[in-house]
Amino acid sequence: MKVEYADNTLHSGQTKQNRFSEIWNKYYPKLMVFVIPFFKDKTVDAEDAVQEILLRVFQSFSNYDSKYSVSTWIYTIARNYCIDQSRKEIRLNKWEQDVPDNFQDADEYFNPESLFLKAELKEKIRNLILTLDETDQQICFLYNYEDLNYREISGILKIPVGTIKYRMYKIRDKLKKKLETYYEKIN
Repeated sequence: MKVEYADNTLHSGQTKQNRFSEIWNKYYPKLMVFVIPFFKDKTVDAEDAVQEILLRVFQSFSNYDSKYSVSTWIYTIARNYCIDQSRKEIRLNKWEQDVPDNFQDADEYFNPESLFLKAELKEKIRNLILTLDETDQQICFLYNYEDLNYREISGILKIPVGTIKYRMYKIRDKLKKKLETYYEKIN
């Protein structure tokens, strides 16, 4: 049995370590380029991420389905890892982002009514995003929370850039209309 990918063919007779070493050498630099946008150009974090991704590849090599290319399988693992890390970072940095830079604004910031309205709006937007289909949720997440551009999102999701732009327009329009309807009902 042969597992083929890109230029190389791996024979199942090779040891797991030899196959992994070959994958490491071929994909480490490519994965560095792939993960850097997720880590805001922090090379150290990107290097750690690539090592963790390749470790996951090694640990799950026996689960590889040969009907898919190795590169697709590896990049899917990388994408999922990066999204998981981004979600963790968002949760960890939530308080940092919410604290005002200028403590002269602290009275307004810590005003219970203001806090309630901000929390209500965030919750409403979060719930509206969850009503979108899965692909639109991913586009929204990558664009708004990961600050990726349309081309980067296109590369990750394998959707044309024009389609990404159109879907973002439709997402914004849908959310705007739903928020307007919501505020008309409560006012």
